[in-house]
Amino acid sequence: MQLLEQSPFDPAKEPRIVIIADWLPPDFGAVGQYMLMRAQALAEQGHDVTLVGLSTAPGSTVRRLRGKGHLTEIRLNARPVPRGSLVGRMLSVL
Repeated sequence: MQLLEQSPFDPAKEPRIVIIADWLPPDFGAVGQYMLMRAQALAEQGHDVTLVGLSTAPGSTVRRLRGKGHLTEIRLNARPVPRGSLVGRMLSVL
Protein backbone atom coordinates (compact mmCIF):
# COMPACT_ATOMS: atom_id res chain seq x y z
CA MET A 1 0.00 0.00 0.00
CA GLN A 2 3.02 2.32 -0.08
CA LEU A 3 2.02 3.88 -3.41
CA LEU A 4 -1.51 4.44 -2.15
CA GLU A 5 -0.17 6.18 0.96
CA GLN A 6 1.64 8.71 -1.27
CA SER A 7 -1.55 9.52 -3.19
CA PRO A 8 -3.97 12.37 -2.40
CA PHE A 9 -6.72 9.72 -2.63
CA ASP A 10 -8.10 8.90 0.85
CA PRO A 11 -9.47 5.34 0.84
CA ALA A 12 -10.94 5.84 4.31
CA LYS A 13 -13.41 8.36 2.86
CA GLU A 14 -14.14 6.57 -0.43
CA PRO A 15 -16.34 3.47 0.02
CA ARG A 16 -16.74 2.87 -3.76
CA ILE A 17 -13.65 2.59 -5.94
CA VAL A 18 -13.25 1.89 -9.67
CA ILE A 19 -9.87 0.70 -10.97
CA ILE A 20 -9.18 0.48 -14.70
CA ALA A 21 -6.27 -1.67 -15.84
CA ASP A 22 -4.98 -3.02 -19.14
CA TRP A 23 -4.87 -6.83 -19.23
CA LEU A 24 -6.20 -8.76 -16.24
CA PRO A 25 -4.76 -12.11 -15.12
CA PRO A 26 -4.36 -14.75 -16.39
CA ASP A 27 -3.44 -12.69 -19.47
CA PHE A 28 0.00 -11.13 -19.22
CA GLY A 29 0.18 -7.61 -17.93
CA ALA A 30 2.09 -6.46 -14.87
CA VAL A 31 -0.24 -3.48 -14.37
CA GLY A 32 -3.27 -5.78 -14.32
CA GLN A 33 -1.62 -8.11 -11.82
CA TYR A 34 -0.83 -5.25 -9.45
CA MET A 35 -4.26 -3.68 -9.86
CA LEU A 36 -5.95 -7.00 -9.06
CA MET A 37 -3.89 -7.26 -5.87
CA ARG A 38 -4.75 -3.65 -5.00
CA ALA A 39 -8.46 -4.23 -5.67
CA GLN A 40 -8.47 -7.35 -3.49
CA ALA A 41 -6.72 -5.53 -0.62
CA LEU A 42 -9.13 -2.58 -0.77
CA ALA A 43 -12.15 -4.90 -0.83
CA GLU A 44 -10.82 -6.80 2.18
CA GLN A 45 -10.69 -3.47 4.04
CA GLY A 46 -14.41 -2.93 3.39
CA HIS A 47 -14.56 -1.04 0.09
CA ASP A 48 -16.89 -1.79 -2.82
CA VAL A 49 -14.29 -2.14 -5.59
CA THR A 50 -14.89 -2.53 -9.33
CA LEU A 51 -11.91 -3.64 -11.43
CA VAL A 52 -12.22 -3.26 -15.22
CA GLY A 53 -9.74 -4.68 -17.72
CA LEU A 54 -9.15 -6.61 -20.91
CA SER A 55 -9.07 -10.39 -21.32
CA THR A 56 -8.68 -12.85 -24.18
CA ALA A 57 -11.39 -14.96 -22.51
CA PRO A 58 -15.06 -14.19 -23.16
CA GLY A 59 -16.26 -11.04 -21.45
CA SER A 60 -17.62 -11.50 -17.96
CA THR A 61 -18.71 -9.75 -14.79
CA VAL A 62 -18.15 -11.47 -11.46
CA ARG A 63 -19.07 -9.93 -8.10
CA ARG A 64 -17.98 -11.60 -4.88
CA LEU A 65 -17.66 -10.86 -1.21
CA ARG A 66 -14.04 -10.25 -0.24
CA GLY A 67 -13.23 -9.64 3.41
CA LYS A 68 -15.38 -6.77 4.66
CA GLY A 69 -16.20 -5.51 1.15
CA HIS A 70 -17.05 -6.58 -2.38
CA LEU A 71 -14.94 -7.00 -5.49
CA THR A 72 -16.52 -6.83 -8.95
CA GLU A 73 -14.27 -7.89 -11.84
CA ILE A 74 -15.40 -6.78 -15.30
CA ARG A 75 -13.40 -8.45 -18.06
CA LEU A 76 -13.81 -7.07 -21.57
CA ASN A 77 -13.01 -9.46 -24.40
CA ALA A 78 -10.17 -8.29 -26.66
CA ARG A 79 -7.85 -9.79 -29.23
CA PRO A 80 -4.43 -10.71 -27.83
CA VAL A 81 -1.62 -8.29 -28.60
CA PRO A 82 0.98 -9.87 -30.92
CA ARG A 83 4.22 -10.07 -28.98
CA GLY A 84 6.42 -11.32 -31.82
CA SER A 85 7.18 -8.00 -33.47
CA LEU A 86 6.96 -4.31 -32.77
CA VAL A 87 5.28 -3.69 -36.13
CA GLY A 88 2.66 -6.33 -35.32
CA ARG A 89 1.93 -4.64 -32.01
CA MET A 90 1.56 -1.23 -33.63
CA LEU A 91 -0.76 -2.57 -36.33
CA SER A 92 -2.91 -4.41 -33.77
CA VAL A 93 -4.05 -1.15 -32.16
CA LEU A 94 -5.22 0.40 -35.42
